[in-house]
Amino acid sequence: MVKSVSASPFLPSAVSSVLSSASAVGFSGSRSPAPGAAAVVAVAVAAVPPSVPVSVGCARGVDSLVRGLCPSASVFSVASGRWGVGRGAFAGRSVACVRSVAVPGGVWVSFPASACPPSLSPSSSSSRCFSGSGNIYQIINLLQQQQC
Repeated sequence: MVKSVSASPFLPSAVSSVLSSASAVGFSGSRSPAPGAAAVVAVAVAAVPPSVPVSVGCARGVDSLVRGLCPSASVFSVASGRWGVGRGAFAGRSVACVRSVAVPGGVWVSFPASACPPSLSPSSSSSRCFSGSGNIYQIINLLQQQQC
């Protein structure tokens, strides 16, 4: 169940349409969101129908906002030990979270705090996307540009 939002910024109709018709939605973003990001995250989460599964990670920042707004979300937590220990566990958790929405009609929504460096290239390889260099953000940005 998604908590309601009182004051909300504008959500482009194309984004709202994608979220409202998704079969699964995953959220991620900066651990230090930009000012005003909380309101945009809230509007995006509210656009997801209650019957649609939501996946999110265990980090502070955007992940925490989503967990607060959508208590029924599936939380992929490193602390569970499910993906091992150490730095690799964070990558394993992220891969599992993204895979949870890699279904027909699944949508991934991300709220990075800044633009992706132009030197990064999209990749379908999870080892490249989750290498700590941020490739997943460029993939998401490219997808957003194509859909909106």
